Amino acid sequence: MESKLYNSNEYKKIVEDLLKGEVVGFPTETVYGLAIVYNNKEAFNKLYEIKNREINKPISMMVSSIDVLKKVAVIDENSNKVINHFMPGPLTIILKAKDNLPEHVTFNQKTIGIRIPDHQLALKILEEVGLPLLVTSANISNEPSLIKANDVKEKFNGKIASLIDEDAINGKASSVVNVMEQVIVYREGPISKEQIEEVLGG
Repeated sequence: MESKLYNSNEYKKIVEDLLKGEVVGFPTETVYGLAIVYNNKEAFNKLYEIKNREINKPISMMVSSIDVLKKVAVIDENSNKVINHFMPGPLTIILKAKDNLPEHVTFNQKTIGIRIPDHQLALKILEEVGLPLLVTSANISNEPSLIKANDVKEKFNGKIASLIDEDAINGKASSVVNVMEQVIVYREGPISKEQIEEVLGG
């Protein structure tokens, strides 16, 4: 079955598909994303199969606000400073996961990567779903991340339920950092290690 292409005003159709346990696509301020509701194991398995992703590589979580973030992760002092300064924004921060998360989300690790997007449509989808999403870049593993909706449609047609007909903005994946003990940058994106250290006063 062909993947449905919706305009940004029809985002509630994307929300419906997410709540049905489907994989959907939508743009962010970084790259185009593929998303599922975080607590649906079947959707999780489907997403990994679609991306041909190694099963031991966790997917980061996207939330609509710091309040939601606090429900799924523990925020230490350093992380709090970075979150308040850079979020919403193109930053994925590694935090201590709370015990209430499903096993498939954390792979029994004690941490999770979380991001609040600085993108109006992505935030609307998150707020409407009312649950955190697991969101990964729209690509086959080890291939370049896709930016344009048409490219995503072509690559994943029939594999995902639906997607938004709007391109991502920046084209550069989010920075991935851990600041709990020292500043560790796993992936440098739009936000640099120097910017983070400046916020932390170091």
